[in-house]
Amino acid sequence: ILATIGLLGKVVPAQFISAQSYLTQQQIEIAGLSLSWLPFYAAISKPVLLLVVVVGICWILLLFLLVQAFMIVISRIVLAWAKDRVIPEKLAYIHPRQQTPLLAVMVAALAMQIGLIDAVLGGTIYSMLHFAIFLSISQILPVAALILYPILGKNVEGKIHIGRVSALFASLLGLATLSYLIWTIVAIFIYPFQFQELRLETLPMLVICFIIGLLWYLMRSYYLRRKGISLVDSYRSMPPEG
Repeated sequence: ILATIGLLGKVVPAQFISAQSYLTQQQIEIAGLSLSWLPFYAAISKPVLLLVVVVGICWILLLFLLVQAFMIVISRIVLAWAKDRVIPEKLAYIHPRQQTPLLAVMVAALAMQIGLIDAVLGGTIYSMLHFAIFLSISQILPVAALILYPILGKNVEGKIHIGRVSALFASLLGLATLSYLIWTIVAIFIYPFQFQELRLETLPMLVICFIIGLLWYLMRSYYLRRKGISLVDSYRSMPPEG
């Protein structure tokens, strides 16, 4: 796949692709379509059947792999939430034969289906969800945990069980990642032409999602506390592997 991309990059001028990418990202109306698809222009410039077939197969395979990647990531996030009791623990059910989180996978499939329906209907939800800013802001808390865990994190015995070298590496990695996330958020406002357009509805949507998540956490914490379970205890130590 990398070799194919490298060969295609030599067929179409880079400046032309850059211009098409800019028009596509900014949704600038021009006569005709602006499609920043390198294989598309390569097929027009050098109509070689074998090249088109190879690139087409690679493209289809990548789409399947992308769907599988999203399915695995979302389902494992749901599984982790269930194990931490943030959501009902029944969602952590593991299929006895397949050894996969069946209910978590179904939740991921439902979320992807909702996204597909939204795309078919015009992408109303997607247009309000700025991927870069949502992803960057949502990662600040876990990255902060990565920075502070070597200092504050303890196991069930109340001891810090991480070496000094590993602690230093984790903190430096966390600081570098945090710097990158902050720069990404700032760059969205400074260089908007490099990212998806930041719509006026994006920030209110971000605030609404945050408030919904916070309310859910508080209600879930209250519900578990009435049963004698502390939700905070799930985050006092590293969970066991496996």
